[in-house]
Amino acid sequence: MTFCPALELLSQLQSSCERAALLARVCRQAQAFQDVVEEKDSVVKNEKTLQDFKTVADVMVQAMIQREIGTKYPAVAAHVLGEENAHFTAADGSRLELAVLPTERETAALLSLAMGGAGAMARQMAAVVHGPPPDVTPVSAEQAELLSQLSLPVDDLGVWIDPIDCTSEYVRGAAPAAGDVTADVATRGLPAVTVLVGVFQRSTGRPVLGVVTQPFARQDGHSWVSAQYWGVSWDGRRASNVPARAAADPVIMTSSSERSDVTAALQAAGLRPVPASGAGYKLLQVALGSAAGFVVSLSSTFLWDTCGPDALLRSLGGSLTFTDGSAIRYDRSGDSRNTGCLVATLDDDVRQRVLDALGHCGNV
Repeated sequence: MTFCPALELLSQLQSSCERAALLARVCRQAQAFQDVVEEKDSVVKNEKTLQDFKTVADVMVQAMIQREIGTKYPAVAAHVLGEENAHFTAADGSRLELAVLPTERETAALLSLAMGGAGAMARQMAAVVHGPPPDVTPVSAEQAELLSQLSLPVDDLGVWIDPIDCTSEYVRGAAPAAGDVTADVATRGLPAVTVLVGVFQRSTGRPVLGVVTQPFARQDGHSWVSAQYWGVSWDGRRASNVPARAAADPVIMTSSSERSDVTAALQAAGLRPVPASGAGYKLLQVALGSAAGFVVSLSSTFLWDTCGPDALLRSLGGSLTFTDGSAIRYDRSGDSRNTGCLVATLDDDVRQRVLDALGHCGNV
């Protein structure tokens, strides 16, 4: 069995995810963006989402992260899994397989072909993919010491990637309007877009490390700035860069298409359901203490949506489970859908309030 320090793997994922955030911004802010989106294949379409598109950025972010992890950790390469498939239909109708090619020029040529000759944008994207590692916020000295002592079994690890979660808001490309903010949480807009990477132990299916990155966390003048949050939970020890903060308001993040009886039951229990876009973003709000909990009863999330946030919540002493208390296993093969009602909280008392409320709903 080969082992690596948790700090080493975390540092690699921080860099890969920040590069992914930069690529997402470069692509989204380009003039030619509208020419590089197409509807997702029905095989991987989220049936509850009205507007869910595959973008060149989506596919390239996943390919880039897969390549970087696989190069650094060859034993993990075959177990780096993601939402997207690499196939893309070019403007001329030809079917391409998008990938990171050996040189920047080759990658740019492939992207240009996929985007119908949008050469300038293709060159910008290829420059990010092949460029130097981006700057990331360093781990504190205290956390670095702890993480250096945690050894992860590389031969027993797998990775789930959601390259751009909340693709519909990414395609819409708008900053949150005044009406899109409830209880200090942006319910839609570019801040809901996240890059999600979760590492799990294949022999147990348990998430052990998660990195959640917001490419569009806030605006600095005319530019967007990212925010990155990570958590590690392994061998009885935990570390995270998320500051401890209890939710002051009993906000429960839900889907905009959540069942009416579920939202009514939550309200009757004195909780405040707030619908928002993006599974990763909603779970992040729980981790940050901006929301007290998360409920989704519609079986509308997948392993790539939850693995990274699940690891982050665990690193903070929180949980993401089905209503019967069972955890999500990330080593599943075949169907990657999380079938059943999911509940996430940091606080056990809030969790019990949510479960008691859901007990009044049928078939959750």
